[in-house]
Amino acid sequence: MNIFLTILSGILIIILVLEKTSNSKKELKRKIEQLENEILLLKKGEIRELDDEVRILLCENQHVKAIKLVRETLGFDLLKAKKYVDNIEDEDNCKK
Repeated sequence: MNIFLTILSGILIIILVLEKTSNSKKELKRKIEQLENEILLLKKGEIRELDDEVRILLCENQHVKAIKLVRETLGFDLLKAKKYVDNIEDEDNCKK
């Protein structure tokens, strides 16, 4: 009976390790896709246009819309998109 418990424990450990590896691969793949999207946008010069659109939204006091636009355009998660918008806001000359 102890042998079966040992084998079962080993199988469970292997399953947990495989799940963690699978999740890591999915996360890595998602990050690679995000970087590829950024590269494509940079090549097309769309980052400047995006930044201009974000500045307009910030001047209109629409921070949430600006963050949403960055998330949709660049595929960023919420935190990264907020940091992106915050950086633009720090450079912004819009009178408030």
